[in-house]
Amino acid sequence: MTRSVIDVSTAQREAGPEARFEVWAKANSESLDRARRSLAGITRLESPNLAALSVALRTLRGVVRSGSGSGAASA
Repeated sequence: MTRSVIDVSTAQREAGPEARFEVWAKANSESLDRARRSLAGITRLESPNLAALSVALRTLRGVVRSGSGSGAASA
């Protein structure tokens, strides 16, 4: 995910990490919203299990994949 943030915000090298993350988050807002909803549902479980962990990992991989494809969005 870090590589994704760095790649999408290369045009803003002088910007701080928060600003670079904001550029990335804006370019990937749909994917991030979906991940937040999914992970919020998992944290509400009384006793999360291996299946919940699997969903969390798949969700995070999806965010990274979608973020990797947006490198040209801010160029």
